[in-house]
Amino acid sequence: MDIPSHWQLCMSDIIVEYMVNQFLETIGQPTRPTPALPNTSIPLSAVFEADRIVWSMAKAYQNQKALGLNESSTNEAREKALKERFLVEKD
Repeated sequence: MDIPSHWQLCMSDIIVEYMVNQFLETIGQPTRPTPALPNTSIPLSAVFEADRIVWSMAKAYQNQKALGLNESSTNEAREKALKERFLVEKD
């Protein structure tokens, strides 16, 4: 489905709103009493991709302590600087 150029930002906003609601629902903090359902104007391929991204983000959010050294694909010095800056709990 081709999206007209003047719709692209609007469509991005719709997709992001769905992703935020889906993420919060997945981690157990829903903002609505009903399930996060995608807007019918979102192309099906975008819904599948959004769900895949949300699932990965939720899994990472729920397993923060499971990340070991260099699993973030950075070098040791960069990873150490990031952990100091963002105060990651030490095992």
